[in-house]
Parts: sequence; structure tokens; C-alpha cells
Amino acid sequence: KLRPSRIDRSFPLMSLAYRLLQSIDPQDQDTLAPSPYWLDSVQEYIRLHCTENLTVDDLSAWAGVHRSHFTRMFTRRYGVSPSEYKRRWVMEKAARLLSEDGINITQAALTLGYSDLFTFSRSF
Repeated sequence: KLRPSRIDRSFPLMSLAYRLLQSIDPQDQDTLAPSPYWLDSVQEYIRLHCTENLTVDDLSAWAGVHRSHFTRMFTRRYGVSPSEYKRRWVMEKAARLLSEDGINITQAALTLGYSDLFTFSRSF
């Protein structure tokens, strides 16, 4: 059984603990969300690993946020879903490979991680 004096001391300690937690991030006092810069990191990660079979689940796990929150924040920031962003980036890279590097369509498809020319052509 707790004595009244012990309960009285716990409330000021809890208040101090909450103030300490609040002082960690004074800009975002309502949530413990990750830094907004995580979206820039994800964007760079997609660009570096676009030839891999990345899923939205993979990207949200890498960013350390829930899948639905990840998709919502990414779409809000870049105007397209993460999967569409990846697809567009791959197609831009394909266009550069075909025009600047002068490689053929089959080589471009294989370089970008497509298993067959038909799938690549349909995406392009």
C-alpha cells in the first residue's frame, strides 16, 4: 500500500519527466516523428538502388516508419507514390542509357533490372 506522501512526490517527478521529453524536440511537441530529412534520404536511396526489386515495404522499413505513414508523407512531399517515383526514375535512367550511352534496348532492360524486354518495353 502506498503512503500519501509517496504519491505526492510522484506527480512532480512525472511532470519533470514530461518537460524533459518535451524539451528534446521543441519544434514538434505533439508527436515523436522522425526528422523531415528522412524523405530526402529515401529519395537518394531509391536513386541509388533503383535497379533492385524495391517494394514500398522495403523502403518504409529502411526509413524506419510505418508503411502507410511512409506512403502518405512521400506522396505529399513528391506528388507521386513511392512506387511511381521509382518507376519514373528508372525510365529517366533508361532514356539516358539509350540516348547518351548508345546501348540497345535489351542491354538497357538488363542493366535496369528487367528480366525480359517485353516488361521493359511496356513500362517504357
